[in-house]
Amino acid sequence: MSNITVTYSFTNGTSADADQVNQNFTDILNGLSDGTKDISISAMTCAGTVTLNGNTTIGNAATDTITVTGRVSSDVYPIANSTYDLGSSSLYWAESYVTTHYIGSNVSINGTSPAAKIHIQGLNGVENGLLISGVSGDTSGDGYHIGYDSSNNCRVWTKDGNNILIGVENVEKVKFTTTAMTINDLGNDYDVIMKSNNDANMFYLNGGDDRIGIGTNPSAKFHVLESVDSAVAAKIEQTDADNPYGLNIDFSAGSPDDNTRWFLACEDSTASRCIIYSDGDVWTSDAGTLTSDKSFKDNIVDTEPQKSRLMGLRVRNFKWKKSFHPKKDKKKNIGFIAQEFESHFPEFVCEAEMKVDGEKVVKKGIKYTALVPVIVKALQEQEDDLTAIRERLDALEAS
Repeated sequence: MSNITVTYSFTNGTSADADQVNQNFTDILNGLSDGTKDISISAMTCAGTVTLNGNTTIGNAATDTITVTGRVSSDVYPIANSTYDLGSSSLYWAESYVTTHYIGSNVSINGTSPAAKIHIQGLNGVENGLLISGVSGDTSGDGYHIGYDSSNNCRVWTKDGNNILIGVENVEKVKFTTTAMTINDLGNDYDVIMKSNNDANMFYLNGGDDRIGIGTNPSAKFHVLESVDSAVAAKIEQTDADNPYGLNIDFSAGSPDDNTRWFLACEDSTASRCIIYSDGDVWTSDAGTLTSDKSFKDNIVDTEPQKSRLMGLRVRNFKWKKSFHPKKDKKKNIGFIAQEFESHFPEFVCEAEMKVDGEKVVKKGIKYTALVPVIVKALQEQEDDLTAIRERLDALEAS
């Protein structure tokens, strides 16, 4: 646009007629009001309200500066979406105080080209990262941090060891403290399911029924399901070489002591095959088998006579003490007394640590099945004696 022109010209040191001055002001006003003329002023102060209509340009070079000492009392809109920047890659605003941010595209923090909706660059070290704090005005760094360490491991932490809670609607489902990770700390009916590429229920914690399943939704307190051919369903491994123990099944709240409740039941799709009952009886669907292969044995010789040792055994009737067998204290039994048996067959008597009345004690037991070969040997000796008697009788009859 062209500059404003006036009717009269004045020079320094000369006087002007009032009508001429008024005419020049009229020319200036007319030039500004029709929107077709430019005005160039080196410095101007407006004490009142200023309204600038039409397109307005402030400054004509990057070196021009604009200082705003007042406050904006209206919305500020760009003329087009995703076209103009606020700041640049080399010139940042120091701080921004905004109640709500609405961002239509990606956000970069710490001066990198964003590769995601929110991209934070340079989270290396404990004190750097994303901090979420619920305390207004807190500058201590307390809160919830997300970041990377020097090994590029993703880290989530709190500065002063406060708990980290994960959940929905103010209900925590996972709780991290300095000493433990707790799932379902408030005792609600939540399930925990871990899936793999082969099994939808690789690990299943049923919070409502207090059950744990591996490979299945559990139907018992602990339920393991294996469907892979020739695979072992479960394994308990003890690696202590000096004092190892295995599985302990404990009815800690009572003593069923019968052939109805059992410690261990082994079943297949057809029938029960082996049951260890709560009174210690063992039931099997076939004869028990003991290892006896020749390849495992050395120094194989015929045993010495056993009949005299066998005849020295005292066969006793007895009743169990109620403190040991509370459901069988009235039943008459037949058997041996370990201390008496030991004087004849010490190799068949063993000692074992067991729990009695809640305390661990050492008691004696007898390997009853070990008597089978002894009895067989005694029968063989008895048969030899009978054969000798028959031969003597035959000789007497013949004479």
